[in-house]
Amino acid sequence: MLQAHADAVLAALGRECAPSGIFEGDGLAAALNHWDQRPESDGPGDGADDDAPGIGQRAWPLLQMLRRAQDARVPVIWSSS
Repeated sequence: MLQAHADAVLAALGRECAPSGIFEGDGLAAALNHWDQRPESDGPGDGADDDAPGIGQRAWPLLQMLRRAQDARVPVIWSSS
């Protein structure tokens, strides 16, 4: 994922962009809730004339991982390096 897209996904999850981070415990539920409350069009690739995948398509794998981690009560850690 490109940096601009990663920034938009993290912002939609209520997190600031950082080179590394962790979603854990109540933070998983908060991130998923923040995602559900976001505007429908809020990131790169969400323009009406744009053929690029929207933020929802780009975020889908991460959202699935966050939901599974929440169910299993395990953290999700990311790093850009």
